[in-house]
Amino acid sequence: MAEILLAAADLPSGTRRGEPIAVRDNGAPWSTAELLPPTDGGMFVRLVITDVTAAQVLARLGPLMEDAQPGDAEFGAPDVEDRKVLRARRRWRVFVNELPNSVRNTFGREGVYTTDLAQVRQYVRRLRYDRLTSSVEDDGVTEF
Repeated sequence: MAEILLAAADLPSGTRRGEPIAVRDNGAPWSTAELLPPTDGGMFVRLVITDVTAAQVLARLGPLMEDAQPGDAEFGAPDVEDRKVLRARRRWRVFVNELPNSVRNTFGREGVYTTDLAQVRQYVRRLRYDRLTSSVEDDGVTEF
């Protein structure tokens, strides 16, 4: 069983709402700030998925990287072969706005929601970088 700490709102650090911040095994300790529900001023929620291990989630937790292209501001030079550019802190995000109202209400009141992968799979989707708009968007593909 995996417990995933998610941002409950866009954070000043640049973390977007629904992005995973930390993953722990079920029952692992969390700080008081991480346990505080959003209705009480908390900035995080915990998603507990019963049929996924923390190791399975951690294996998919890395950043969204892609090959650099000429003109990328990070390099400014045409020679960008074999270089990667960070496009997002995480490769996937939970699309909180699309969750059923009952789940969002539980997140807000209690700060934690327990479910299985089948129930939440469609809301956990990969991200992709759109070069035309220079933004990170939903890829439409489920991550797990």
